Formats: sequence, C-alpha cells, structure tokens
Amino acid sequence: MNLRERAIAIAASERSVIFTLGFLIGYPNFLYHDLCWQLAEGRTLWSGTFPRTLPEAFAAGPWIDHEWLFEAFAWPWWAHGWWPVAAAIFTAVAALVPVLAVAIARRCGASAFVANGAGYVTIVSAVTAYVPRPQTIAEACFALELLVLLGPPRMLWLVLPLTILWANVHGSVTLAPLLVAVVAAGRAIETRTLPPRAMLVAFGLAAAGTLATPSGIATWIEAASFEHRPELLVTFDWQPVTLGVLVNQIAAIGYGAILLTGGVPIARRNAVALLLLLVFAPIYLLHQRFLPFFGVAAVPALAIALGRSRLERRRRRRAAQAGPRGLWLALPLALAIAATAALRASESLRVEPELAATDALIRESGFSGRLFAPFIAGGYLQLRQAPVQVLLDTHALPFGAGVWSDYAAIDAVSAGWDGALERRRIRGVVALDASALATALRRTAGWRLAAQTKGYVLFVRGNAAGARRSAVTNAGPDALRLGARSRHDEFARDPVR
Repeated sequence: MNLRERAIAIAASERSVIFTLGFLIGYPNFLYHDLCWQLAEGRTLWSGTFPRTLPEAFAAGPWIDHEWLFEAFAWPWWAHGWWPVAAAIFTAVAALVPVLAVAIARRCGASAFVANGAGYVTIVSAVTAYVPRPQTIAEACFALELLVLLGPPRMLWLVLPLTILWANVHGSVTLAPLLVAVVAAGRAIETRTLPPRAMLVAFGLAAAGTLATPSGIATWIEAASFEHRPELLVTFDWQPVTLGVLVNQIAAIGYGAILLTGGVPIARRNAVALLLLLVFAPIYLLHQRFLPFFGVAAVPALAIALGRSRLERRRRRRAAQAGPRGLWLALPLALAIAATAALRASESLRVEPELAATDALIRESGFSGRLFAPFIAGGYLQLRQAPVQVLLDTHALPFGAGVWSDYAAIDAVSAGWDGALERRRIRGVVALDASALATALRRTAGWRLAAQTKGYVLFVRGNAAGARRSAVTNAGPDALRLGARSRHDEFARDPVR
C-alpha cells in the first residue's frame, strides 16, 4: 500500500468518522468562564510573574497554579486574535480521546465493530469536556497512559513524559499513579503472581512525574484535602440544568447497567477491566466532573459487555468485514471539518450572560471596589481588568468554608446575608433583576440601584466610590454578546487592557 492509498484508508476509516463527529460536536464558539481567568493568568505569566494570588478576589487565600502550561500556551493565541485556531487545536485533542478509546478497546481484544461502538459511547461521556480548558489535555493524557499500560512493556517509559505534561496542565494528575496501580493489580490477579517489575517501575515514573511541576508536593496536599471540603461541591440555585448535567445522569445509569449485567463475565475475562470500573466509578460519583476520565477507564469493560451483545453475535454470523470506503468518504469528511471550522470562526464569540452582564453593569456605572457577583464572573472581570474585586470565583480551592457560606447566604438571602455584606465590606452587588436578592436590596436602606441591563441589576451601597449618581442605564442585548469582530478584536489590539 503506497502513501496515497494509506492516506485514503485512514481518512475513510471508522476512526476518522469518530474523530470528525467529536470535532463537529465540540468546536466551541463561546467563552467558557474558567477560560477567562486562565487567559488572564497566561497574561500574567507572559509578563514574567508566576500567579500565586488571585488579584480579582479579595477573600482568596494562596493559589496553586496547576495549569500554568496551558495558560502560557493559550494567552498568545488570544492576544493576537488567533483564538479560533487555538480552539480548533484543543477541540481536536478532545476529539482524539474517543479515537484512543477505540485503540484501548482493540488492545483488550475487542473486534473492530465493538471497539468502534465503544468509541461512539465515549463521545457521549466526553461531550462535557469539549471546551478549551486544561482538563481537555488531561483527559487525553489519561487515555494515552491507559493505552500505554495495556500495551507492550517496552513502551512503559512513556508514562513519565505523559505524566509530566499532565502535571503541568491540570491537578487531576494524582490519578496517574492510581491508574498504573489499578492496571498492575489487575495483571497480578490475572496471572496470580506479583505485579511485573516493569509495572512497578511505571508506578514510580508516574509518582515522580506528578512532582515535576512548580507546585511540587502541594498538588498532592491539595488533592488530599479536596474531598474533605463539601462546600466545593455546592450547586447554587442560579445554575441551570445543562446538557452536561443530563449527560452525567444518563452516563451514571448506563454504566451502572453495564456493571450490574456484565460484572461477572467482565471479571472472568479481564480483571483489569473490572478493577478500572470499580475504582473509577466511585471517583466519578463523588465528583461528576471526572465523567470523561471514568468514560475512558470504563472502555475495557464496555468493550467486553458490547462483545457479548446480540448485535455483535449477529455481526459475527454475517462475517461482515468492511474494507476502506474510498475517497468518496474522505473528501466529504475533510470538507465538513473545514466548513464547520470556518462557520464557527466567523460567528460571534458568545459569553455566558452572567459574565457579560456583570462587566456591562460595571462599565456603565463606573463602579469600582469590592463586589458581590455571580461567582463565575470573577475570571471574566480579571480578563477585562475591571477595577473590582469579587467575593468568590471559580478558582474555588483558595476560598475557605466561611467565604462559601457567606456567598451562599447572600445569594439565597438567608439568615445573616446583610451581615455578611457588611462584614466583607462589599460596596456593590450584581443580581438577577427578578431574584430575591434584588428584591431585598430594594427594601434595604443604604442601597440604591446604579445600573441595569436585560435581566441584571447593580446595586451600590450609599456613595460607593466610582458609582455614577445619574444613572440607571439599559445596556441592551449587545451587552450579552462578545462579538468575534468587536470586543475580541479589542483584546487583540490591546491585550494588556
């Protein structure tokens, strides 16, 4: 097979279809709230300073920046107006995970038909990760490490560079030694011997790789304390039921059914598959953001379960062996990717309403100082270099339980909410116009309406510094959209605003 025939075969393969489907689903055209502070910290890194505090949040403690490598990579693309290209790169990485799932299933002995089925299922479990963020790279590292661990021993040295990359883009790197330990234990159960020496070396490489980061041992200390802080898992009333929440619920039911109906056959055929399912399922159930990791860890068990399905038995009876489908499939796929990328790049880069509304209110009113706002807005205000400090933002970890409880009290207008505003010396509040908080502030002496947009209002305390007395303004619908040709270009022209 020459180079041209090989290229056509790859383009026409089922894996290319899976990759393309993942890419078309995932290519983002909105500004995710965590990405805002990651871009802002990338700007700080390029200025020569390593972020160790949160200048946009007055109640934050020390910050351990696990994600510095992602931030340093992402900021120049944004600053120079090439963010659609960077978004395409990150989406391609995310779309690669289901393709790696196919390879993992094949390495577990699954047929091509079953492996491709596992790949399509993994697209569903990974859809919540199709956002340019550090987790995207971390999930690809997780899948690559599992693929390496299931492969020949001579490839286990790749665990070290993969873990080092993972450690410098996301704090979930503590899963790397666990992944190696689970695979090693599964191999030991299957062979009824001690784990192979190569696996023990791989475990040491993974553990060492987690420390090869500016955070060092602090990554482990923070991970150990995370599950003892239930306030980090709080869901506030303003958060809507999203596609990601529904996908999590569907995945929990689906994978639970696999475990209940296929547990015994999976255990008989592959102890590694069963251990991966049993170990990573509780991690996912404790923290649903780990669904994409669990989706990859469950691939071996999923492949075994699908291999026992009636559909697979019927396919085997028919002995259908499909070859390359030819250039007729490769060309439409290439055109679909190019057309989708061009369409998304030309669209407005949307911003979540809480972010754009908070920024519009501040700029319309001229407010500066300490602000209570939806906690996802802090990073965007940091990126916009607004003259405010928020109580809480989505960094989450640097904030103590007292900060979270004060935020929850103010947000829900529960007992002590006004005392929390006074104690934290908050001079401005952004809230939904129809919320209980806005109603309470209208009835509370010392607070006045300073600005409003479609659905959001800004109240300031007394003569808060910087607040214009004139003004109740209506920023209109344009305040809720960040145009790819307007504010995005504004950042590109003056990236240090």
